[in-house]
Amino acid sequence: MRLFDSERWPNPVVAHPTYYHHGLSRISEGELRRRHDLVRAKLREMDCDVLISQGWFPTATLGHHSSLTWLAGDNSYRNTTTMLLPVDGELVVAGGVKRCCGPLYLDPFSGATDLSKHLRGVKRVAYDGTGYLTCGFRDYLESVCPKVEIIDFSDALKRFKSVKSPEEIALIRDAVVIQDHIFASVANFIYPGRNNAEISADIRRAVHLLGADPSLMYKVLMGVGKNAPFADEEPAASWAGTTFWNDRHYRLQPDDFVLLLLEGPGSGGYHGMSMRRVYMREPHKDHVAAFRDAVDQMRYTVSLMRPGLTSTELHEKVNAYKAQRGFDLWSYAAQPENSELTHGTELGVFEGIGLNVVDQPQQFWAWADRPLEEGNVAVTYHGSKIKRGSYYSSVTSTVVVNADGAEALGSTPYELIVL
Repeated sequence: MRLFDSERWPNPVVAHPTYYHHGLSRISEGELRRRHDLVRAKLREMDCDVLISQGWFPTATLGHHSSLTWLAGDNSYRNTTTMLLPVDGELVVAGGVKRCCGPLYLDPFSGATDLSKHLRGVKRVAYDGTGYLTCGFRDYLESVCPKVEIIDFSDALKRFKSVKSPEEIALIRDAVVIQDHIFASVANFIYPGRNNAEISADIRRAVHLLGADPSLMYKVLMGVGKNAPFADEEPAASWAGTTFWNDRHYRLQPDDFVLLLLEGPGSGGYHGMSMRRVYMREPHKDHVAAFRDAVDQMRYTVSLMRPGLTSTELHEKVNAYKAQRGFDLWSYAAQPENSELTHGTELGVFEGIGLNVVDQPQQFWAWADRPLEEGNVAVTYHGSKIKRGSYYSSVTSTVVVNADGAEALGSTPYELIVL
């Protein structure tokens, strides 16, 4: 496993004629046709002439936009890029403005590239997320296509992306394989005397040498706690027994343990997520018992995940299991009306994952409570967390929904890692 190994990156560098940035691809031509055919069929069903998806500027994801990556099949930098997929034509990639000042910034999408030849005669546009449509680009569309009707296409596109093909699932497995390598060699990174910055830097270097997509952010999250009996009463600072490790001066002690959460891409840009606990010495029996309970909870949750099950149903079954075991329930309630669009109703049993660390099926919210489908990929969150007073543990895994059930990915044993 090496960065840009020909077996891991079988397709050549993609050079786009409209701008200077290049990308790498692990997506086959057949997979790309499958995606485009899905979109074209939906466009015909909606009586739309073209799909338009754009990379918004400025972007918090350093030029990565999951819809554009999915449509083009490569990881090229795409700040203010516009993609058009006609109902009866091939994908068009148009570069945008690469700066955040000057008159062109008023409309960074159409200001650099004339799209009119691709839009002549268009009556209905399917747009990927009308909430992000700029006034400047809307004016441009209406000037090029008089009386144009703009239809939101984001829900359909998210659903297409959420049902992963075997080729995409293989890339998600690849991301988890990289994480398995890190856990298998964790003694090279985590040991007494080290601080957060040193550990994180070494892990980030290692995952990229193992072939993780260097164009995407790799998150290394850590919490630190004491390898000691759980308190009879809940600690004031953190009921979890760990605190997020944000003190850059703190160095690990022999009686510490580290909660290590890896959120990162494989060689095709698809993300996986895994979490384990790393101990400097033999863990206290309370920690062992709590972790075993969390593994049991995770496995029960995964056993429930099959096509047709909604998040509400899953939430109820998970809570029934928690009640049977004597653990605190994961509750959810609608937030005040004025903040509902921000916070909503948390179901919180799992979250989807794919080209983003948070992808569809986004079952975290009640308004996204649609049935699971074969090919969905999700991460167990509160579906793998147990808590009873200060008795707490959790385990995070990436899960694929199959036709007759679900599978937790990865080869790292569900055990506490003892150095």
